[in-house]
Amino acid sequence: MISRTSAMLLRGSKKDVPTIAWELNVRYVLEGSVRRAGQSLRITAQLIEAAGDAHLWGEKFSGTLDDVFAIQEKVSRAIVEALKLTLTAGERHRLVARMIPDARAFDLYLEARQEAYEGMTDAALNRAVRLTRQALDVVGPNALLYALLAEIEFICHDQGIHGDEDSLRGGEALARKALELDPETAAAFRALGAIEARRGDMVQAIGHLRRSNELQVSGETLCFLAWRCSEVGAMAEARRCAADAIAVDPLMWFCHWSQAWVMLLDGDFGAALGRWRGAVESKADEALKTFFLAIFTAYAGYVEEACDLLGRVADVVGTGAPVFMLVAAPLRALFRRNTEAAAGLLADPVLRDAARRDKEFSWWLASACGYAGETDEALRWLSNAIDLGFVNERFFATRDPFLAALRGDSRFEALMARAREQQRLFDVP
Repeated sequence: MISRTSAMLLRGSKKDVPTIAWELNVRYVLEGSVRRAGQSLRITAQLIEAAGDAHLWGEKFSGTLDDVFAIQEKVSRAIVEALKLTLTAGERHRLVARMIPDARAFDLYLEARQEAYEGMTDAALNRAVRLTRQALDVVGPNALLYALLAEIEFICHDQGIHGDEDSLRGGEALARKALELDPETAAAFRALGAIEARRGDMVQAIGHLRRSNELQVSGETLCFLAWRCSEVGAMAEARRCAADAIAVDPLMWFCHWSQAWVMLLDGDFGAALGRWRGAVESKADEALKTFFLAIFTAYAGYVEEACDLLGRVADVVGTGAPVFMLVAAPLRALFRRNTEAAAGLLADPVLRDAARRDKEFSWWLASACGYAGETDEALRWLSNAIDLGFVNERFFATRDPFLAALRGDSRFEALMARAREQQRLFDVP
């Protein structure tokens, strides 16, 4: 099932069914409409086989808002029958499950998820919390809503909005509260996986994420798995998860980011840039997406173009961009080998504190410092990235072009031995 955000992108599309199906890489398309008059609902739905634009099934449903979940179940069962599918026990359970039993609260939940995953700014995340709390006011204690609040805490920490351990502890407590209510809440395991990865415990993180994926396949969980597996060198699993994420939710930007990220850590720099550039073509003015475009561009060999992109990001940091994006300015200085300017920027205690907590931040600084000839600083930041669980030894030792000057240094080789040792925990040879 594609996400609410993806569905909104298709809304009102003038494209025909075969074109939409081809773009989403799907065989069947469900078309329909919902009409509401007061509390009354009228829903029409039809299932189409995309290749031949052939109608397979169609039906109309009537009811009230109070019946909306029952109608949803009827539509789902009708589609299963039309496609002659056999569901597993878990799939049958999810088909009838109503994790948020109130239509208004469920809508608030969907709005909150969209704010959390699309905006990722202080204002958007605050709105997400407010919407989720409103939903809790409607339905009372609820596992899925607590899990969403836990995920929002992780995102706030990851974006540098709430940077202390208290934020992660709060998120963990919310996730465990969700699991007390329902031990099979996939989103709670996803939140725990994200939080443990942030703390540097990649064994626990990947275990939680795998459990989440077993309970319920989702684009978000597959993205997190691809992201974290690639950082511990489990590239086969990372590639598989990234491909599955796009198959599950082809219009969600996070899915395309995860595939580009895996390509990057696999050393396929041109493909990584192509994947990400295509995904953000219409949103290149968004600071977060532009920042990653700069990273992919630099690794594809276009360092000066990357510096221009980093400059665009640095120019908007003061307008409410996440704290971690403060790294744009020192990265630009280092990639231009302006070490004096970079040293001044890296003296900022807010930036250094954020970098010490963030494995990706540390890696970017290590690579840029290596490129600029600041070997000691590069090794310090690379050591910090490894301490935080970023242990893809093959990438660091043979593929990252900006670390080339460090190879052969005995201190670098000792770091690679430490990374290899940690990789054995994930069955990476």
